[in-house]
Amino acid sequence: DKVWEIQNLGPCTWTTAYSLVWSYGDWYGTEPVGLYYDVLPGETIQMWVNLTAPTEPGNYFAAFVMQNDRGTNFGIFSPLTIFITVEATPTP
Repeated sequence: DKVWEIQNLGPCTWTTAYSLVWSYGDWYGTEPVGLYYDVLPGETIQMWVNLTAPTEPGNYFAAFVMQNDRGTNFGIFSPLTIFITVEATPTP
């Protein structure tokens, strides 16, 4: 699980119809995470994203952005990012 604290810096209220969504990167398959309460301008919310690590060894990256109630992504110039390294399982 990954938790981000996100602040609404815009002029509009984020409603429960808004979501945190995967935007780009090589680590995908994460479901959108909806807001569980309205976030007024200036307020913050903690968003939990349930992530499943890839099974193949390598370095992975994912970027997440907010999406409004019309399906438009925003925050793309400062996305929330995560990097992981999956190591090979040693053979006995």
